[in-house]
Amino acid sequence: MFAKSFPSRARQNGAGVIEYVLIAALIAVALIASFGELREGIATIFTNIVTELSA
Repeated sequence: MFAKSFPSRARQNGAGVIEYVLIAALIAVALIASFGELREGIATIFTNIVTELSA
C-alpha cells in the first residue's frame, strides 16, 4: 500500500519544487527590472551633483 502512494507523493513534491522555482524566477525578474530603474535614478542624482559643483 505504501509503495502505491509513494509515486503520487513524489509527483506532488516535484510540483511543489517547480512552483518555488517559478516564484524565485519571478522575484529575480522583478529585482533585475527594479535595479535598472534604480541605476537611472542614481545616475541622474550624480549628474545633478556634478552640474551643481561645476557651476
